[in-house]
Amino acid sequence: MFFQMITGSGFLKTSGLVAALAMALLGALTEPVRAEEETIDFTEMSLSELMEVDVVYGASKYYQKAQDAPAVISTIDATEIEAFGYRTLKEVLDSMRGFYTTYDRNYQYLGVRGFGRPGDYNSRILILVDGNRTNENIYDSSLIGSGTPIDLDLVERIEVIRGPSSSIYGTSAIFGIINVVTKHGHQIDGVEAEVEVGSFGTKEGRLSLGAASDSGMEWLLSGTIGRRDGQDLYFAEFDDPATNNGIFADGDQVDWQSLLGKVSYKGFHLETVMQWYDKKVPTAPWGTVFNNNITETMDNQGYVSASYEGSVSDRVDLLAKVSYNFYDYEGSWIYDYADVGDPPDLVTSMDDSHGKWLNTEVQLSRQWRENLKVSGGVELRENFQQDQAVWDADPFWSYLDDERDSSNWGAYLQGNWMLHQKLTLDVGVRHDEYPTFGGTTNPRVALVTRPAQGSVVKFLYGSAFRAPNLYELYYHDNGASTKANLALFPETIETFEVAWDQQIGEDLHTVVSVFSNQISDLIDQAEDPADALLQYTNSGQVNAQGFEMEVNGRHEGGWRHRLSYSYQYSDYEDGSGILTNSPRHLAKFNLMAPLQSADFRAGLEMQYSSRRLTYMGDYADGFLLTNLTLTKDFVRAGVKIQGGVRNLFDEDYGHPGGVEHAQNVLWQDGRSFRLSVAIGR
Repeated sequence: MFFQMITGSGFLKTSGLVAALAMALLGALTEPVRAEEETIDFTEMSLSELMEVDVVYGASKYYQKAQDAPAVISTIDATEIEAFGYRTLKEVLDSMRGFYTTYDRNYQYLGVRGFGRPGDYNSRILILVDGNRTNENIYDSSLIGSGTPIDLDLVERIEVIRGPSSSIYGTSAIFGIINVVTKHGHQIDGVEAEVEVGSFGTKEGRLSLGAASDSGMEWLLSGTIGRRDGQDLYFAEFDDPATNNGIFADGDQVDWQSLLGKVSYKGFHLETVMQWYDKKVPTAPWGTVFNNNITETMDNQGYVSASYEGSVSDRVDLLAKVSYNFYDYEGSWIYDYADVGDPPDLVTSMDDSHGKWLNTEVQLSRQWRENLKVSGGVELRENFQQDQAVWDADPFWSYLDDERDSSNWGAYLQGNWMLHQKLTLDVGVRHDEYPTFGGTTNPRVALVTRPAQGSVVKFLYGSAFRAPNLYELYYHDNGASTKANLALFPETIETFEVAWDQQIGEDLHTVVSVFSNQISDLIDQAEDPADALLQYTNSGQVNAQGFEMEVNGRHEGGWRHRLSYSYQYSDYEDGSGILTNSPRHLAKFNLMAPLQSADFRAGLEMQYSSRRLTYMGDYADGFLLTNLTLTKDFVRAGVKIQGGVRNLFDEDYGHPGGVEHAQNVLWQDGRSFRLSVAIGR
């Protein structure tokens, strides 16, 4: 209510920013700026050293302490990823405050701060691997489930950067950025191999090779392959003898592969990431035939990136990057075209998408004296291919055959100015140009104060945009169920946030934040009453307010704990109600504990989500999940054995279905097990 009053009146938008800038100016005039006693060169530090001082890269495209960054940030390192047995990016993000996921047994969808829209293929969160954009150029999607581009055994840390970041990254960074930072060759230092087995016929294997030379060259090459055989699934909505009494036999199969290769020498980096994901779809979406294992989706994606990052003079740094990217999608959907009462007439309907694009970026950073850092850059995307097609295979009938290419560019400028020992102002702005709708400019302002020892308070304002993607603009099936909308324009967000970060002694760290998000011209899928066809439209404005709190602890002997709570409320400004798939309350608890010694440890986590409104107007009940992982290192033998149980107490729970489903609630897996053995560590 408080945020609705101050944002509605414009107070926080105008007076608040003016007051903040006045405070900054007053501080600069009343006390001279003094340089820090010791200047840290983050570029000369190893990844492990960067983690020790809690340094992040993704917030500003250069290294800085997380407490100084113009955003609210969480990081999770390789130690925690291993201790809790995380195998996918989805599992990591489920443990982070304010985040939640939805699984429809095809893809995993990410929600944050009460916002997780049906039909959104993770296009409102920008997901990076080593700073390289993974959101593709058709749907702006990125896989976070079994199709996660990187095997998490190869991850050094994950930076979770909350809030709008279009002022640096352009489109997709509506709610934040996930930057996955991978390991280097010296951290493998030889050969690693790992095999895993688990419930539902899960099998996975990984082989990694890496090394570093005295000359400074490092290289790493790793491949992972996995399969899940699936299971019998029951859906009450299809409980009829004609549809196998609601049982989808031996469904839910998934295959995945990933490849990471990287070489670095001094400031030069060459990296490739490839990912393949093949999923059988057991839910019979879009009216497809139930209990038919031919319905499936296949996603292949990857990039090759070359970059240089280094100093061109004592105070000027250069980042230059070019990457070639590809994305291929193919869906096979089985329909019965027979009239009621006639024998089945099964037809395979195909849809596919193919994208190829080149990203280039140049950034220069200049340190002006000891208290001012300025950086600016230009980014260009050249889309060579953006093709979509829909057709029936036999007999052949084409519904859509759309071939396009395009280009867009953005230019940004940001400055970090230490006005005072206890006051820093960070300002950034970016302008983007698109052929479909023209230009958009998005700023970011952060006032970072240090009122007491170990205490940081951040006042944050930012705006961001998401350009309508090719799927939303041009996809249709010639009047069967969906239609295009060439008149779409970007959705935008304005965010206000106040965050208090407090270090308590050497062991405890707390964060409390209050936020207000205003989303305008929301791009959402809805049925047109004129013809009953689904179409993406700019549907209106959504307001979201909430607060988050978290307590982290790291203690002697390897003990770690993390406890968080999030309250979030999202509704339409026109009074039409709250958002679907938006839990009001989220609570998370993680505990990493040594058992007997540091070589034998346990990872326990508990995750609570309150109920979520479904699109049918009912609720998917709230739930509490508990996961347990045990890890044993045989250091001398170079062997690690890990066993884990997910959903330890076999909780019955479900996620809201989408408009394409007959199911109001999609039930999730019960208790499952996994066991892995790794050698070479």
